[in-house]
Amino acid sequence: MRVSAHDIHQVVAFGLPDEQWGQRVCVAVVGSVSEAHVREFAAKELAGPKRPKTFFMVKALPQTHSGTIDRSAVLALFA
Repeated sequence: MRVSAHDIHQVVAFGLPDEQWGQRVCVAVVGSVSEAHVREFAAKELAGPKRPKTFFMVKALPQTHSGTIDRSAVLALFA
C-alpha cells in the first residue's frame, strides 16, 4: 500500500525525553493508515535523525479554540 495525503488526516511531530539522546522524535497520526505504512513512508522520505522513533496512531488530536493542534495538550497526553 502506498501512503497518500488522503490516508493521513492530521499528524504532529514532537519530542519526548530519551535517556540516551535527550529527546526522541515522536509522531501522532490520525488517519486510515497503519503504523507500518507510516514507518515505511518515513524511512523512504526522511533522513535518519529526522525519522520518528515512536509512533502513536490516534483517532483524534487535541485542538485549540481556533482549530489548530494543541501542542501542549499533545505533550501532556503522551508524556
